[in-house]
Amino acid sequence: MENMENKEVETVETVEVEAPVVEEAAPAKKKVNVLAILALVAGILGIVFNCCCYWVSIPLGIGAAILGFIAPKNENGKKNGMAIAGIICGFASLVLFVVNFVAAFILPLILPGFGYALEEILEEIMYL
Repeated sequence: MENMENKEVETVETVEVEAPVVEEAAPAKKKVNVLAILALVAGILGIVFNCCCYWVSIPLGIGAAILGFIAPKNENGKKNGMAIAGIICGFASLVLFVVNFVAAFILPLILPGFGYALEEILEEIMYL
């Protein structure tokens, strides 16, 4: 035991070191382009309404095209993809309206047989 008493006990000092505070960078918020979203929604609805009540597709198609054109550009100076899709869907809605209008009203006047065939097709579809 004498050996143990003669030995010096080493004490270790603990030093508290403050770690540097690292703040996490908040993710950059994406800017929501509301006009581009509205253009896309109006364009899609314009195409959908061409199936049943195609008169509604006129204001929706025109509105989609206008909203797509006035939608702000991205940071890199290009149009948003949704705005471009809204413009395309708006014009497609207007083209489909013209096709529906010609098929329903103009062609039966020019070709009476076409009007009769169209009536027969619609009767078959309506009574199925």
